[in-house]
Amino acid sequence: MRIAPIVAALAVPAAVLFTAGSASAVTPHVVQQTFQDNADVAATHTILCPPGEHATGGGASISDPRRNYISGSHPTPTANGWTVTTAPINANHDPRFTTVHAVCT
Repeated sequence: MRIAPIVAALAVPAAVLFTAGSASAVTPHVVQQTFQDNADVAATHTILCPPGEHATGGGASISDPRRNYISGSHPTPTANGWTVTTAPINANHDPRFTTVHAVCT
């Protein structure tokens, strides 16, 4: 019976510390850009966060995902943006659109 009040008392200071610390944190926001890729070739695109910010996540969407695929998705080496590589599936000879997204803080 005494364990529950102790655990609750320990959880309250942790929540208070997190709330107090988050006031100075930068609010995450998404930057994105859409590219038109040529038919029959892979394409790599990088988008950057605003100066002084870094990417905490990212990804991409592609037109007609049944005929194209994302072969790579990762932060830039300095973590200030996001890089994505897409390619057509063998039988696809049409251009595609790739939208790259980065979550920046």
